[in-house]
Amino acid sequence: MSVAIIGCGWLGSALATHLLKESVNVVGTCQSDVSLQKLQGLGIRGIKLVLPFDNEPDEAVFEQLSADTWVISITPQLRKGKIDYPLKIEQLVTLAKQLKVKRIILVSSTAVLNGLTGDVNESAALDLSAPKVDVLAQAEQLVLGVDSTAMQTAVIRMSGLVGEDRHPGRFFKQTKQYTQGNAPVNLIHKVDAVGLLACLVSCNEVSGIYHGVSETNATKANFYQQSAKVLGQPEPAFDISDKEAGYKRIIGIDSTNRLGYQFEIPDLVQWIATSK
Repeated sequence: MSVAIIGCGWLGSALATHLLKESVNVVGTCQSDVSLQKLQGLGIRGIKLVLPFDNEPDEAVFEQLSADTWVISITPQLRKGKIDYPLKIEQLVTLAKQLKVKRIILVSSTAVLNGLTGDVNESAALDLSAPKVDVLAQAEQLVLGVDSTAMQTAVIRMSGLVGEDRHPGRFFKQTKQYTQGNAPVNLIHKVDAVGLLACLVSCNEVSGIYHGVSETNATKANFYQQSAKVLGQPEPAFDISDKEAGYKRIIGIDSTNRLGYQFEIPDLVQWIATSK
């Protein structure tokens, strides 16, 4: 088995390390020489691939990207005002077809669910009225719309990612009051994000949309205040006067059932209590 991780950053490099331990042939791409050195320092074979590209990659890069499975984990950079994410995905899908890749897994974001309320599962209809949602949805459909006889495709929407090196107790400024204190926490630990991706890489067949989210049952105010307290940090202030009706709880039970995956850290509240 061979896997190319397009966008081998914080999550991608963790996945690459996991797959290498399973004796999978892995290559990861990045966009800078500094990132390339980091990958090499982790023992990950890396190549430089700058997106979007004006011309197709040269033959040497082209050959190294030939793999059974592609995991596309590039950052949309919507907060920086960029809207070329669908173009990047379109170029990658075209390249994957040329290389006869057998499976594409797109790591998307639950930000595509913005505007929805209540319990939101994998089959929920999107609110495309928001430009950022529309950009993410376009990218997802470019992958999901590939002819299934040519390759298997899947999209996994990851919730907010946390981990020992991305501790939620450090997410907030102490001088600001935050809204939606009563909203549910929609997060996933890196170890389970990697676990779900590894399942998508190795299982016999994948298709459609998956959600990566823990089963944590806590409000944002309680969770983040406890996270800060564990680190000895001042607790962030939240407004808890707003009503719960407009909140969104992301559901991923169908995804874990389809993949037969069991979370290592299903409840992030328990993880927080023992983290530092």
